[in-house]
Amino acid sequence: MPWFPVIAEEIAAAEARLGIALPLGYRAIVGNPKTRTLLAHPTVGAIDLNTTMAEFVEHTERRRATLPGFPARGVVAMEGPGRYIRFWLPDPKRPGILSETVYAWDTVEGKQSKDASGLAILKSMIDLVSSEPAIAALRPTPLPFVVQAIELPTSEGDWTSCGLWETQGNYITATDLGELPARETPATLRLPAGRYRIEVRLHRRAADEAPVIAAWRMLRVEWDATLPLVSEPIATIDVDLGAIAVYDRQPFFARLPPADRDGFVSALMEVGAPLASLRVGDADLVHIVRSGDGDGSYPMEVLRSGTENVGVALQFLGAD
Repeated sequence: MPWFPVIAEEIAAAEARLGIALPLGYRAIVGNPKTRTLLAHPTVGAIDLNTTMAEFVEHTERRRATLPGFPARGVVAMEGPGRYIRFWLPDPKRPGILSETVYAWDTVEGKQSKDASGLAILKSMIDLVSSEPAIAALRPTPLPFVVQAIELPTSEGDWTSCGLWETQGNYITATDLGELPARETPATLRLPAGRYRIEVRLHRRAADEAPVIAAWRMLRVEWDATLPLVSEPIATIDVDLGAIAVYDRQPFFARLPPADRDGFVSALMEVGAPLASLRVGDADLVHIVRSGDGDGSYPMEVLRSGTENVGVALQFLGAD
C-alpha cells in the first residue's frame, strides 16, 4: 500500500475510528490537494488518489488483529511489498495525537525500530518529483508571505535585542512548529497590541561551536521600567520539530482563510534560520524560534510589570 492519504472530508471519520489524530505536520503536507497530486506522480507513487482514508483504517485494524506483536496502538503509515511496515505511534508528549516519527515493523523478526521523520521522507519525495519540469504545474501555489531571517547578536549571556515586532492582535499563542494556534490553549496569553522588542540570550557550548538560543522573549517597548519585571510560567510547549512558532493569533485567523492555514504551517517547517518572522501584507503573523536544546518540553512565561502583562518568554537551555 502507498502512504496514508489525507482527504479533508474524510479526516474526522478516520480519526474518530482510529481514536487518535494523525501527525499534524504530515496531515498539513498530505492534506494539500496539489501536494497530494505531486506525491501521486509515478516517479514516487507515494499516494494513491483512489485509496480512501477508511481503507487505510481498515488495514490498520487488520494488522493489529492478525500480526503477532504489532503495537496495539500503532497506525499503519505505509506498507510496501517487502518485509517492513512503516507505522506511527502515539506522541508521548501530546495525548490524542500520533507522533511525526515513523517506525518500521519487521514482519519476519517481529520487531520494531525507529525509521525516520515522516516529514523528512515526504519532503525528499517531493524534492525528487519536483525536479521534473513536466510537472511544475502541480507544485503547490506559494502562499503570499515573506520569510525574514532575523540576525542573531554576537554577544552571549545577557538579553540582547534583535529588533521589533509590532503586533496587531491582543493574544499571543506559542506552539510546536508543526501546529496551528488553537483558540483555547494554556499557551495563549492576552497581550495588548503594540510594539515589542525581540530579545534573546545566547549560549555557546564549546569555543568551536556556533552559539544557540538559550532563551527568547518579546517585551513591550513602553513598559514601566521603574517596576520590577516578574516572570511566571503559564504553560509548557512540547517541541518535536526543534522550534517554537509564536503567533499573533487574531490577525493570523483574520488574514489567512482556513484553506490556506495548513499550507502556511507546512511552509513554516521549511524555515531553517534559528530566528525568523513571517509577514503577510503589512503584518508579522508569526515568529519562529529554534530551540538551543533541540526537541523537548519548554516553559512559556508571562512577563509582568506591576499588574500588567508586558511580554512573553521562552526558556530552552536547562528547561527540562
